[in-house]
Amino acid sequence: MFDPPVATVRYVGDLDAEGIQLAADVGRLSQRIPIQEATTFNETMFQCARELGAETGWPMKELQPHQISDSALSVIAAPLREQCRRFVELGHRIPEEVISHRVMSRLLAEL
Repeated sequence: MFDPPVATVRYVGDLDAEGIQLAADVGRLSQRIPIQEATTFNETMFQCARELGAETGWPMKELQPHQISDSALSVIAAPLREQCRRFVELGHRIPEEVISHRVMSRLLAEL
């Protein structure tokens, strides 16, 4: 459907149990398109949360899991995995919307 065909996908989405698990599931189900870490985007999400005074993120939606598997966390860069796990266990999250349009445009241009 895409020309050129999609070769890889980077997960730039909510850093919470549901979002990370979804990215891992897509990676597991996809035979041809690997999910790659989006390290710069994820680091920026943590930085933006700190700048907005939410060092530990924001509360998750009700009924979201407070645990996440190591295999799901594989879509997150290794240095950030434990921080994501801690957020999930605390019942916190960082939504991707924390990155402003201006910053997101800059990050995309740097790819």
